[in-house]
Amino acid sequence: MNDDLLIELRNVGFSYSDTARGVLYKCNFTLGRSDRIALYGPNGCGKSTFLYLLAGLLHPSKGKRVVSSSSQIQTAFVFQDYSRSLLNWYSVEENLKLALQSLGDPLDVKEALSNVVGEAPPDWATAALQKYPYQLSGGQRQLICLLRALISCPSALFLDEPLSSLDVSHKRLAVQFLCRAAVERDAAWVIVAHDLDDCFLTADRILVVDGPPLVFRRWVDVPLGWPRDYQALSSKKVQMAREHVYEVLWQCNTNV
Repeated sequence: MNDDLLIELRNVGFSYSDTARGVLYKCNFTLGRSDRIALYGPNGCGKSTFLYLLAGLLHPSKGKRVVSSSSQIQTAFVFQDYSRSLLNWYSVEENLKLALQSLGDPLDVKEALSNVVGEAPPDWATAALQKYPYQLSGGQRQLICLLRALISCPSALFLDEPLSSLDVSHKRLAVQFLCRAAVERDAAWVIVAHDLDDCFLTADRILVVDGPPLVFRRWVDVPLGWPRDYQALSSKKVQMAREHVYEVLWQCNTNV
């Protein structure tokens, strides 16, 4: 396995039961160091299942998942169902500490948060530390889940619709956090998104998919560097790339 590769799926097939229709069939995929990839496609085509398989949370029915042996890989996962991703009987600070404790990291939570955001934690984050998850809004919980993943300094990050419940201001913060992880840590990730703008804000390449079973239709390059901001979404290059994605999806629908 190439030293630049982190995780590879080789001829992976998957179904949730022996009688169920397969979600993946002979799927091949590689995640390399510094790869930042967005999956974009219709509901129910197998994107989340693919993400679980790539992260090692599900085991292939056929084929295999191979992890680089050249160095230790630290991974983190942000689940789509953020309401069940935090422990409600722990404070937000205690939830964040779990990510540090799993690494044996001596940093306190505020210091770890500062490393993620690049400055003192925002007032809302500091105020939220002593609260319990059920006392936060849905968007705040989702952002806490992202912060929990990032403070563990993963080399590979898997994000299942991490921006879906965020308002504009919190989404800007989330994008800033990811930009910092890209620029300063050179982190790799795969993100599932249903908002195409989210794909352009968080990825270097967009993988347009269809299914089930999951089919890779087209790779579309994102013509933006890091860091990202919303103003870049109005550029002509992004508009052309966006039209390309929609054209691929339209072709998928007409071929059904």
